[in-house]
Amino acid sequence: MTRRVSWVVLCEDRQHYAFVHHFLKKMANPRMRESRLVLGPGHAGVRAQLANEVASIRKQGARAGLLVVVDADGHSVEARRRYLTELCPADEMPTPADPVALLVPERNIETWIHWLSGHAVDDSTRYPKLRRERDCRPAVGALKAACDSGVLAPETPDSLQDACREFRRVVTILER
Repeated sequence: MTRRVSWVVLCEDRQHYAFVHHFLKKMANPRMRESRLVLGPGHAGVRAQLANEVASIRKQGARAGLLVVVDADGHSVEARRRYLTELCPADEMPTPADPVALLVPERNIETWIHWLSGHAVDDSTRYPKLRRERDCRPAVGALKAACDSGVLAPETPDSLQDACREFRRVVTILER
């Protein structure tokens, strides 16, 4: 990456933000920095703000990326993505060429945290919220290690594998 890149984080709640914030810090790339947080609240709030944030990112060219995080809450990842983009006018719909990643943890973000902490998970169980949002740091460290190795274990939840692909896609766009 030859230029400085700013990340905008659009997410449902503080736990999503803590997870993404710590992940971006772990990336330890001085040219990648978080610039702004937009809290939903909840998936409806994220949905209502998505088109504006996509338009804002496009205006910045390849100097900014948008990370959108919402829980699937029992829906499929694809259904939740459709739900998010339904309100976007056609010209503000995120496209594969946009530096926009829609990250959708199956069930909820705690599913990823639980799995990254070394536990088996399924997409129907509601895992408990953490006592403190920052308690996700060890799980984020495990994700960073997996990213560095370039290999996710075969039993990695599908939604986390999808999120890693989405993040890499956006980073590739920003590195051009």
